[in-house]
Amino acid sequence: MTSDLFTDTRLGPQWEWNYQPRADRWSLTERLGYLRLKAFAPLVADNLTKVGNTLTQRVLRTAGGATVTVRLELAGLADGQHAGLCHYAATYAGLGVRRSGTTTTIAHNADGTLTYGPAITQNAVWLRTTWDVNGVSRFSYSLDGNVFSSFSGTYQLTWGGYRGDRVGLYTYNPNSTGYVDVDSVQYTIAPTKVYTCVSVRSGKVAELYRASNADGAAVIQWPDTGASNQQWAFQSSGDGYHTIACVRSGKVLDVAGSSTTDGAAVVQMTADGRTSQQWQLRPQTGGEFVLVNRNSGKVLDVKGGSTADGVALIQYRDVGSSNQRWTFHRVTG
Repeated sequence: MTSDLFTDTRLGPQWEWNYQPRADRWSLTERLGYLRLKAFAPLVADNLTKVGNTLTQRVLRTAGGATVTVRLELAGLADGQHAGLCHYAATYAGLGVRRSGTTTTIAHNADGTLTYGPAITQNAVWLRTTWDVNGVSRFSYSLDGNVFSSFSGTYQLTWGGYRGDRVGLYTYNPNSTGYVDVDSVQYTIAPTKVYTCVSVRSGKVAELYRASNADGAAVIQWPDTGASNQQWAFQSSGDGYHTIACVRSGKVLDVAGSSTTDGAAVVQMTADGRTSQQWQLRPQTGGEFVLVNRNSGKVLDVKGGSTADGVALIQYRDVGSSNQRWTFHRVTG
């Protein structure tokens, strides 16, 4: 589970082929510093589990989550060719590119269903998958390696074939022509970042009510006791938002019913990739933040501006008050 710049003439021990590879269809020497994958016809059209010479690594689910980013050079693509980054186990999904004639477009494959995105007029693209401890993965792409755009929905990592999910590099073409050059693979396992979330107004912390493990359990404010139901693990989605999981239950902050209305309760739910479970940390002055819900555009609020123990957290339009402002105190690592 490591990165690779493909500077050696042999593959590193972190890699594993999905099938017995065709030795004439890949190379680390034809272009030094690159992995060249040559396309040929899959056993089943557009099925990423039936593509030859897919190079893979194991996926780890950790509390901090993980990210794989690859840079592809596309000058060798041929008409009909697909190439990209995928996950597979019992199901599969991938984000990559397709060459049709002389046009290259972003292409997403979800269990054989293809969705096409914008055309790419340059000869390089960065592809990324980011997943959390619950195995919810999101694909994105970039044209400069810095700004990434999400594409399609989430993918749930699964088990299959007596093993867990694998992440892989693929290419195929029913015409058996073309190649893609893989410049680099960056595999990052994020450290766990656990915080208490402190209300600026009251000085109290966000707490999972009665340390419940149930979906829909309320989130309240309470004096800091150091308990795990007052500790929250922040996981980046890779595009400016975070999921915020309770250390005690492993479930994430959500807005009840994915509501967009003022006053809707903030609760915990099992992570499933909905935008109501994603929060932007928007910095203010003095080290304070507002937490903006991606689905509603509203912010995390202590109901009624109260300073009392046990008051519920809700979402509300941002009015600039201190009960909508938060500081984060690091707990671990």
